[in-house]
Amino acid sequence: MFFLKNKNNFYSRNYNHSNENIDFSQIPINGKINILGIGDQKKFFTDNFVNFIKIYSSIFFSALAYGIAMVLIAIKLENNVKDDILITFSTVIQISAGIIFANFLPRLSNKIGIINNVFYASLTSAIATLCLNKFVSYQIWILIIFIMGISLFISNVSRNTIMIDFSEDKNRAFCISLGSLIVAIGNSLGPVLINFLNFKNNIWLFALSAFIHLLSGIIIKTLKNSQINLRQQKRISPWRYILHSPKIMLSGFSYSFVMSSCSAFAIIFGLRIGMSENSAGLLLSCLLIGTVSFLPISYLCNHFNLRFLMILFSSMSLFMINKIFYLNEYSHLHWYFFILFSCLAGMKLPTLVLINEKYKASQRLAVNSSFAKVTLTGSISGLLWSGLMFKFFNYNGLWISTGGMLIIFLAFCFFNYFYKFIQNKLSLKDLNIFKKKFEPIEL
Repeated sequence: MFFLKNKNNFYSRNYNHSNENIDFSQIPINGKINILGIGDQKKFFTDNFVNFIKIYSSIFFSALAYGIAMVLIAIKLENNVKDDILITFSTVIQISAGIIFANFLPRLSNKIGIINNVFYASLTSAIATLCLNKFVSYQIWILIIFIMGISLFISNVSRNTIMIDFSEDKNRAFCISLGSLIVAIGNSLGPVLINFLNFKNNIWLFALSAFIHLLSGIIIKTLKNSQINLRQQKRISPWRYILHSPKIMLSGFSYSFVMSSCSAFAIIFGLRIGMSENSAGLLLSCLLIGTVSFLPISYLCNHFNLRFLMILFSSMSLFMINKIFYLNEYSHLHWYFFILFSCLAGMKLPTLVLINEKYKASQRLAVNSSFAKVTLTGSISGLLWSGLMFKFFNYNGLWISTGGMLIIFLAFCFFNYFYKFIQNKLSLKDLNIFKKKFEPIEL
């Protein structure tokens, strides 16, 4: 199912500094081209399959560790910080840490390598998780949360880049969809594991989360034949990616805005409309279950225009939000939440595939880092703006906020295509709904 880029030769993107000119062509491992025989090919494909098992195992354990930590962090804040604003600020700081560090991630990878990124960041996350067990003061808590936010950002972006770099064009959408699904499963199993273990002392849960974080980093270190060392040709500002790919970046901002808003306020929305605590809690579960749609949507990504799918599923998401906004009775609300997140998954996956296919592999880490910066900004904006709308318009403020964001995205896409059309930069062939091959670009 999974193969590296070249089936006959085993290549790595190592940095060639044999002369003053920077070369980003693929470099053979051990400095020579290795033509694989039949026996070697079998071992190569076996190792490649094992590598994918290890990558997805690492993704799962990282998601599981954070799923446990999310609950423990919430309990710690509830017991020690009574101000809702300070509790929200803790979440914002954790997300902002990734935004701040995004510009430095490619340079860090150049120095220590992308696999070491994952290992040392996972180790740092494990240490930070252990430190969170003892609440000394709010200031120290914020410092630890900030460090944890940086380490999670480094490990997640680097791990996803490794996953995408191992995938081939024809199965990249499936690889990304499977990775996203595994993250959702891992996050959702965290609270379940806490209830199952039922430890009286939370220090053992913090220790368990830390151990699983460390385990996720150790697994990546064992990858076979994976001298992955993505070097950047030059420093590239995230703004250049935003200017060259405005629809893709705005799509990432928009779906993060809507997903974070719905995830954060789904339970509150349920309680405000009169649901029981158990029934309201199931709304969040329905949202997470909606991510199973990633797998069938990956099939669509292989056959249809990715920009067409982005716009189509964003329109469907807007329709579902409008449907929920005008509901008079909520007996089928759980199904609506499930369909809404399925549509958002249909908006998210083509965006992720497109941002990785549009640019050359030598820029993959830089573009993913910039893209993550945009999506994290969308998540923070969603939390803050939807919270404000919640305050002024009660529970319907959630749908005013998220629906408004999707309207902005769709309006931007319309005017962007219209502007290209009047500038004679867009033809009817460009509006073909089926997928077509194109050469990746390099900034």
